[in-house]
Amino acid sequence: MEAGVELARGAGAGVKKQASEIYEKQGRNGLAKLCKTHFRTFAEAVGDPVAPKVDWKKGKG
Repeated sequence: MEAGVELARGAGAGVKKQASEIYEKQGRNGLAKLCKTHFRTFAEAVGDPVAPKVDWKKGKG
């Protein structure tokens, strides 16, 4: 499946906006064919619950 546009990369605001637009037009399965579904960005785009961010620092703990 193709999106019909060049897909943005990363997890910034532009990516989230584009993912939400694809979700609105093609649904969850359509978006899932274009991106990784286990990332936070996917969950945010489709309205799934998102686990809280963990403040992670190398060498801590």
